[in-house]
Amino acid sequence: MRNARKVTVLSAVLFLSATACSDKPDTTIENDPLRLIAIVDINRIDFALKKYQVDSGTLPTNTEGTLALLEVPDSYPNPSIYPASGYFSDGELPTDPWGREYVYERPGKRSGQSFDIYSLGPDG
Repeated sequence: MRNARKVTVLSAVLFLSATACSDKPDTTIENDPLRLIAIVDINRIDFALKKYQVDSGTLPTNTEGTLALLEVPDSYPNPSIYPASGYFSDGELPTDPWGREYVYERPGKRSGQSFDIYSLGPDG
């Protein structure tokens, strides 16, 4: 298990432990640790994409996808400033808790933002 995944799982467990004594019904997202892991991963990818955009002046194309966060794409305007390990310190792109790649769409169709990043969930 990667260190980032360990931290993510630990964070989810701590969060769930803190909310376990509350009077909230069991239908809240806090009671689904895999969904919490996906949310943390999506936030990490979102941050990396925004950093990529600041550095390059654009987002990766749909064809380049999130792989552009690990390997310098041909369209990257100044390869000399591309981070040595890509945009993730561990040099690995997170996969969702169900073992699949997160979906990247540009422009965003679900959020109305410049891109969407999401998981297809447990049923794929």
